[in-house]
Amino acid sequence: MGKEALVFAEVGVEAGEVRAFLESHELILRGELRRRIAIPEIRNLRIDGDDLTFSSGGEAVRLRLGAQMASRWMTSIEAPPTDLKTKLGIRVGCRVFCLGAFDDETLKRSIAGHEAIDLLSATMLVAYVEAAVDIETALTTHAKHPTLPLWVVYRKGRTVAFGDTAIRSRLRQAGLRDSKSCSVSDFLTATRYSYPAV
Repeated sequence: MGKEALVFAEVGVEAGEVRAFLESHELILRGELRRRIAIPEIRNLRIDGDDLTFSSGGEAVRLRLGAQMASRWMTSIEAPPTDLKTKLGIRVGCRVFCLGAFDDETLKRSIAGHEAIDLLSATMLVAYVEAAVDIETALTTHAKHPTLPLWVVYRKGRTVAFGDTAIRSRLRQAGLRDSKSCSVSDFLTATRYSYPAV
């Protein structure tokens, strides 16, 4: 989902300014109060004036989002989550050439049955990146078939040694541009890169 807002929140007896992040599997509140609320644990979801209200874990929650944003967030929360296969654009006939060690079960299941035996038969390149050497391998491989979309899968979080900022900087330096991101798991994210259309 990837929605974000700076809002006043009430959770149980606590209240304060928070930055709210609505992800595909959870709602995260950071700031004067902190919570991680799994989407399946949200109950009694409704709009009350300009506020989005619900309950979770025995606590009443109120987010002062404004009527329009509250409506959009409610729609996103109520919608069934999009599976990773769909987010990555893996469809019938899609062939994925993989680089790196994929140990995430959700990612492996999404790619299963769509593996390309070589780069020439691929319609998509997915590279798992943990270090600078991995991004260079991805760039070298992508250069052999530069029309392929390149999905880069990497660890998320501020403490990651080689993460989003370093990856984006290097790929943009090589002329690639990011066009889409999605969460893979609690620990991994993926971003799609390609060369801009001429």
